[in-house]
Amino acid sequence: VLQNLEMFLQNCSSHYKNGTFHVSGDMFCSTCNIAVDHNWKATCDHHLEVSMHLEKKKKMEPIAVSSSEKQVTIKALFGTKTVQQEIRKVALFNLVEAFTSANLPLNALDNPALHSYLEENLKSVGVLTTSPWLRSENLPKVFNYHVAEVKKEISAISISIVCDETTDVQDHYVLNVLAVLSQYSFWKYKFENVLPLKLQISKLSQAVLETSQKFDMHYTKVYGFVTDNAIYMNKCWEKSLKHMFLNGVHVTCSAHLLNLLGDIWRKNSDHVNDLVVAVKKAFTDTPTRKAQFKQFLKEHEESTAYQDVVTTFSVDDRVTDIKEIAPNASPLVQMLEKYEGDEVKAHVLYDELLDFATFLECKGESSVQQATKNTMASCAKKVQGYMAQNGHFHQSAAKFFEAVRIFNPARLSTLALSEDVICSSTPAFEDNVRGKVQLTIYKRETQCHQISLNERNIIEFLQGDAKHFPDLNYIAISCLSIPVHSASAQRSFSQYAALLADNKRSIKPGNLCVYSMLQQNKL
Repeated sequence: VLQNLEMFLQNCSSHYKNGTFHVSGDMFCSTCNIAVDHNWKATCDHHLEVSMHLEKKKKMEPIAVSSSEKQVTIKALFGTKTVQQEIRKVALFNLVEAFTSANLPLNALDNPALHSYLEENLKSVGVLTTSPWLRSENLPKVFNYHVAEVKKEISAISISIVCDETTDVQDHYVLNVLAVLSQYSFWKYKFENVLPLKLQISKLSQAVLETSQKFDMHYTKVYGFVTDNAIYMNKCWEKSLKHMFLNGVHVTCSAHLLNLLGDIWRKNSDHVNDLVVAVKKAFTDTPTRKAQFKQFLKEHEESTAYQDVVTTFSVDDRVTDIKEIAPNASPLVQMLEKYEGDEVKAHVLYDELLDFATFLECKGESSVQQATKNTMASCAKKVQGYMAQNGHFHQSAAKFFEAVRIFNPARLSTLALSEDVICSSTPAFEDNVRGKVQLTIYKRETQCHQISLNERNIIEFLQGDAKHFPDLNYIAISCLSIPVHSASAQRSFSQYAALLADNKRSIKPGNLCVYSMLQQNKL
């Protein structure tokens, strides 16, 4: 009976285009993966016309195209001769790719229970090979395919390079190099390279250039080099990379500035700092207290918790400091969160930081406490010096950020920037005659229109207007997409640290780059 039912279901599904329905005990829609009533053809036809099915089908079309292209590439990598070999190689390839992406060790496949489960449920795999074979035969091919895909994705558009370094648990200096694509208003990060190196300017420059060559990055398409404010990073750019990336600018992390403002608050409010350290230590020593405290905040209002703190420490000066910090800390926290995100900020950075410095000055003047006045004045001076490029700690691209405000049509009529200042501050204009001509026309024509934009849709506006100013819009999108922080490189160090867990210390240094890229890149 079951055999007859299977044949009947196969016959029903054959009336539709191949891949529309599949049979597995019942007849399922291949797109929605739900069972349909096979007794009535009208029911099946109606399901194919439902809006939910059509939406899912539309989403799966690019995935299907990508999957077919991937299958052709994998076939070329393995040089399979029969269809059965091709299916098996593709299944093993996808299995290794999934394990490395999820940061799961391949030797977990040698577990008898998991081994037998995969052989039973992944029919296309057949007999599952051991992890040493997969590591030696499949992992290099997965990595080569991944590198080819990254090359393809960054070949047609401009990029920014984000760099940072740290010391890992094995006492290696690790350089983190990421490429930020400048195509859309949201950014896709590609983890490019992790390599042990001794901290020298020449080796740092060499590592960045070797990574650029490895992934076929055209030097003229690199528009930003984003780092922290370390002296060796500045020298690396000035002495070497500046002469290679001719259209690029060196951007120092703005989030670092906001962290330093927090240090000024901690230094001038040592009573509160001692309290915060004590509270953090209590949560660190007993992690369950964090969950209990969250539950307490849910059950009580925040003001209740604040009153408890005030009551406990009313015998000393900490209450005064807390009352001063509480209303003034929120703007700093909001700015810090804002400038650690992935939104386009290049065209608003200059104005927002100077406005923030003015806000700090005004808050300091209106404060009653002398300590708060001094703190606010120090913070304002720090921000102003950062943008004015005074002293060691400054924004190297301050003039660049001042100039790229011109690419925001909503601000164009209020800016008094000459074309000479814009072109001299933006390296991409240096040898681009057509871009300069289009800039002149853009300034004259756009000022005649009142355009209302926000920072989220400015890239979409420029992309839609590309037919009028093609060269200028390419420069504008490339410049506005430059990150204003290197927080993404710092975040990827946390993922990199997971590779060096106690059960993974045997990974060879040469394979760290392979595992890091496969784990962190989502193609």
